[in-house]
Amino acid sequence: MPTGGIKDIAMARFPKSEHLYLRSEIDALFTSGSTSASVFPIRGVFRSVPYVEGPRVKVLVSVSKRHFRLATDRNRIKRLMREHYRLKKTDFISQLPEGVGIHIGFLWLSDKMSDQVRIENSISTLLNIISDKIILASRKSSVGQ
Repeated sequence: MPTGGIKDIAMARFPKSEHLYLRSEIDALFTSGSTSASVFPIRGVFRSVPYVEGPRVKVLVSVSKRHFRLATDRNRIKRLMREHYRLKKTDFISQLPEGVGIHIGFLWLSDKMSDQVRIENSISTLLNIISDKIILASRKSSVGQ
């Protein structure tokens, strides 16, 4: 059950500023220095970026038209993925090291609709994997300096 604090309510939003939508950022996510992890039926592609200002995490959600011809099916899956990310993001952001921003792409792998519990578990596990990898990479870079 949520604590009901004003900060919790403010953090449980997913505003446009946290969406990864610029073509240059999306191209950079899929071309240079990105890492991926998969927890079926979702694949997470992420890349660490220096954090200056604005949101620390930007997210892209994608469902293939090849697997789901009907837009209503694609939109339902994207809505569920966004919803479960939105609910888990406060814990995720609190684990990130200072000065680190992240771009994440959640890609749907399956050609079948999945239930909410499975999507929630996949997003939660992916966020834990991503935070562990980011923390490990930041420790390696701080030891190397």
